[in-house]
Amino acid sequence: MQNRPLLVAISSIFFLCGCSRAPSVSVLGSFFPAWMICCLVGIVLAVVSYAIFQRVQLHAAIPIPVIT
Repeated sequence: MQNRPLLVAISSIFFLCGCSRAPSVSVLGSFFPAWMICCLVGIVLAVVSYAIFQRVQLHAAIPIPVIT
């Protein structure tokens, strides 16, 4: 059991290696979190795909459009 502190110290390195910096994206000089950019891209793609489905008359064939 004398190796336990050493094992804890070595294993904590693996948990702390992601803490070097916050994942951010530079947009026109301002840094935004990466999750915010992903949410905005997802919303835009959902609206565009819904518009395409309506134009092709495919929206009636989708059973639950909110979940799909």
